[in-house]
Amino acid sequence: MGKRYCFYCRDCDLKLTLFEDVCKNSKNKVCKIYCSNCEEIIFQSKCRECGEESKKIISIPKTIELKTEETETIECPKCTSFKTVITFLGEWD
Repeated sequence: MGKRYCFYCRDCDLKLTLFEDVCKNSKNKVCKIYCSNCEEIIFQSKCRECGEESKKIISIPKTIELKTEETETIECPKCTSFKTVITFLGEWD
């Protein structure tokens, strides 16, 4: 069980789904790393698909945990714009 968010950048059209509370008892819970080559969120510093090392971590601010409105506070990992939208999509099993 956890929370699901949609991350969207208005400048470069990057769209990702972010999951919170994944692997609660694991160190993977806090690491959501963006692979610029595959344009996906990975949970290790090295992408399993392409082998690229990445350091760009995306995390959901605690202030929007239960809100459904849009927030422009996270830097886009692809184009470094702050014109991003995060929307709470709901709980998942």
